[in-house]
Amino acid sequence: MAEGTFSFELAGLGSEPTPENALHYGRLLAQRGEARVPDDAQPVITRVADDPDWWRIELPYTT
Repeated sequence: MAEGTFSFELAGLGSEPTPENALHYGRLLAQRGEARVPDDAQPVITRVADDPDWWRIELPYTT
């Protein structure tokens, strides 16, 4: 089993994504790569390039 962190970016949401939204999108992306986001994951949400509607989300994963 491998563990690590992956990140992805979201834009166009109109506001900062909630942790629940970040986990939802992260789990969908992880499944595409045959990975899993742990149930107790805490997303790290940061603004990208001073853009008020562009966000980077980092989440742990396991395979």
